[in-house]
Amino acid sequence: MSTTAPELLAACEARDRAKISTLVSSISKHAWTVIPGQAMVELEPLRILVWHETGGSGINTYETVIVQIFVDEENAKHFSYRFSPDELQLPNYIPVADRRVPPSAD
Repeated sequence: MSTTAPELLAACEARDRAKISTLVSSISKHAWTVIPGQAMVELEPLRILVWHETGGSGINTYETVIVQIFVDEENAKHFSYRFSPDELQLPNYIPVADRRVPPSAD
């Protein structure tokens, strides 16, 4: 399955989390650009940013996958969703080492 911008935009406008998860998960691994702390892919006119957020300690540790979908610059519309790692299967695309922003050298 190849995700298209119109179907992803339609899922966002319908607030269909299951469809958004399926569509974002199905984007080819090779389409993603991974930088420390986040991954990005462009489906004209959409830009999709994904990053992982972790917190807590011990048995209260959690991980959240955040997805932001930006529509073209003129429109300035964007959508933001939080998923569990089980809901949004992207660990292959964003290696654990690349999920965290390295500490600054300040």
